[in-house]
Amino acid sequence: MKIDVISQSDKQAVGKEIAMIKVMFVCLGNICRSPMAEMIFREMVRKTGAEKDFYIASSATSTEELGHPIYSPARRELESHGIPCGEKRAVQLKKEDYDRYDFLLGMDSANLSNMERITKHTRSEKMRLLLSFTKEGGSIADPWYYGNFDRTYSDIVKGCRAFLEYLGYDISQLKME
Repeated sequence: MKIDVISQSDKQAVGKEIAMIKVMFVCLGNICRSPMAEMIFREMVRKTGAEKDFYIASSATSTEELGHPIYSPARRELESHGIPCGEKRAVQLKKEDYDRYDFLLGMDSANLSNMERITKHTRSEKMRLLLSFTKEGGSIADPWYYGNFDRTYSDIVKGCRAFLEYLGYDISQLKME
């Protein structure tokens, strides 16, 4: 499924409001990987000048961390790359999010299984792993358990770049540390 992306200037030229592309990144607790993906993707979208084309969010499949801020080491990793985190707090994925979002992107296969359980939908072009857009595929390891936040950052950047390219955006000039 390739999406024809319409730029903000094209929207104005045709005189119609075109719906934004709504993206939800999902992990277990919404304090490490999915908020990192949310913030990284926001930064990429900003750098490509496409902020008005997207609505970007993140959520958890569990209730363990609800209301908690981004985990400090994840926040430090993002800030070391000049990416702001704001006041993001963990929220849980809801069944109705399947209909509200164009893409629900999980970090690993356990996330996908839980996403299926919560949304009552199966994996598809709409609901899949973030790294499925890369040539290598695979999962993004949870740094909460492994402590390797720089590797998580790198994997998320790779997945977000591939996703943005999949959507039809020119990423040739996109620089991310």
